[in-house]
Amino acid sequence: MTLGISLLLLLQSLEHGVEQFHGGEYAAARQTLAGTPPSETRDVFLSLAEAATGQCTTAMPRLQREYKDANLRRLASLGLIQCLLAQHRVADALPIAGRLEREFPSDADVLYQSARLHMRAFNDAVNRMFERTPASFRVNQLSGEIFELQ
Repeated sequence: MTLGISLLLLLQSLEHGVEQFHGGEYAAARQTLAGTPPSETRDVFLSLAEAATGQCTTAMPRLQREYKDANLRRLASLGLIQCLLAQHRVADALPIAGRLEREFPSDADVLYQSARLHMRAFNDAVNRMFERTPASFRVNQLSGEIFELQ
């Protein structure tokens, strides 16, 4: 009977940690989830809470795992992309976004994160172009296209 009660309390603690995460209480969620036994759900949400509180280095090994549950795999991959973007590792994030888009082609969060990533890649490439070839025809062409859009 005591084992059953302990298990129930651990499950409630896990649920509470996930609720805290969804409520934006990332530090509290991190603390709550750290006290629960490892599971796919716990590992993903603990990692997401760590990432949300600036601990991507700690979170990334768990975010890179292949999770059986498709939704947890999606969440972990989205968190991994955010961590990679925070570390200015756009090139490392692109294949992850591509895989997510193939696996979840109509998911709004996946499409949003992919758009942010591609926009960041575009901005980085434009900045390199302006720094490295400021007098080139392509810089002038791009400047004209930007001016035309405005």
